[in-house]
Amino acid sequence: MRIFTKSHCSRLMLVIPAAVMGLIGTAQGATVDLGTLLANPSFENGNQPANPLVGCPVSWTCDGSPTPGFTSYTVTSAQYTPNADGLSGGRVVPDGTHAASTPTTIEGSGSIKQTTGLGTYVAGNTYTLSFWAGRPMTEPDGTTPVSGFEPDVRVFLLAGGVDGPLGGQGKVIVTDPGAGQWAFYTLTFDALAGGAYLGQNIGVEFYNGGNAGLGNNLSVNFDIAPSVPEPSSLLLMFSGLGLAGLALIRKRRMAQN
Repeated sequence: MRIFTKSHCSRLMLVIPAAVMGLIGTAQGATVDLGTLLANPSFENGNQPANPLVGCPVSWTCDGSPTPGFTSYTVTSAQYTPNADGLSGGRVVPDGTHAASTPTTIEGSGSIKQTTGLGTYVAGNTYTLSFWAGRPMTEPDGTTPVSGFEPDVRVFLLAGGVDGPLGGQGKVIVTDPGAGQWAFYTLTFDALAGGAYLGQNIGVEFYNGGNAGLGNNLSVNFDIAPSVPEPSSLLLMFSGLGLAGLALIRKRRMAQN
């Protein structure tokens, strides 16, 4: 497992978006950005049911105590201070206007996951998940102060719906970024030949184990930020697709002749 902070993410990496993955499949040796394959990755599509404080985000499966364990809400300057939270341009949330929040009241535990639509593990592939974790200054109601950060916060890559097959290589432990601050993480997992997870459905889970008696008003927010390929990576990617397209056209013309 390799965990990169924001400062380490400038290296060249061929990241394959969902649309391109649909064209070239899950070819061995690819780097797959799971953030581009998730449904409702930055929690902009509201909750189910449509309640701003107690619904599980659309396209996600939630669990926790009290139910649902996770929710999403519109982030404002009550939670994060513009230009002082690690984000550029006066933003208060890394992507869009919403973020996921746990627990769903002033105390409790929760998990949120997706276990379908992300393909299966292929030997030789590298799977990445980039996300932001933040500690708001107030709860989603905008008035209840947050006093701290949940002590047991982890993010997992799942196989077959569980985190066991990947062991410790498929997770990252999230630490307190500070009041009103966001921190950037990239979780990277290399699928090796012979792994028990090969061929199993890929999944993603965000987990809050609860405050373990440390008091109320401990909170964490998440926002998923898919990686953007660098220009040189895009050139390599689309050059390869162009060559494949030319080969297909040539094959069709030979068939017609």
